[in-house]
Amino acid sequence: MVRSILFFIIVGIVFGFSTKTYGLDNLMLYGIVKEVHPEKKEITIDVKTDSCRGERVFKYSVDKEKEDVIDQLVGKEVMFTLDSSRCEEGKKNTIFFTPRKGVEPWER
Repeated sequence: MVRSILFFIIVGIVFGFSTKTYGLDNLMLYGIVKEVHPEKKEITIDVKTDSCRGERVFKYSVDKEKEDVIDQLVGKEVMFTLDSSRCEEGKKNTIFFTPRKGVEPWER
């Protein structure tokens, strides 16, 4: 009885430590839209969040029904999520617009 309990504890410890786990944190940012290039699906945003401050070009992804709204974002402040946990100079990350409860990300 003691041997079987000890066996299961040892097996549990071995499998517990050998299992790899991965976590991915995405940056949530905000900024002002400077330019939109729908043909390339790129958007230039002057990011105001400290972790990614500055004017940057991103790829974007939106639902089909909201594609026509993207052109109207120039000059507006938007909230968005980066597909990475860090912001790298020169890299074109993909962003996803972050809706707030009952409000579109560009309605502030």
